[in-house]
Amino acid sequence: MLSAGSLGRAGVLRRLVDLPVRDSGTGVWQIAAGEGYIWATTPADEALWRIDPKTNRVKRIPIPYPPIGVTANDGDVWVTVRRTCIPGC
Repeated sequence: MLSAGSLGRAGVLRRLVDLPVRDSGTGVWQIAAGEGYIWATTPADEALWRIDPKTNRVKRIPIPYPPIGVTANDGDVWVTVRRTCIPGC
């Protein structure tokens, strides 16, 4: 079982990535892969996370509104946000 703020990766080798979120109750809502990274949203933390799957290094990218969705393709990363906080975030 993963703790809040953690992502798991399945495959031949299982690895966990811990996200240093500010709110311990923060959960990951959406993930996407693109541009060589894994992208994850944590609405309660108002952040988009860029995770390097080769090194497990993470970078927190602050978002002014709760990010609730993310998708990526060749060249772009798109984030969907809510103007106001929703219950549970």
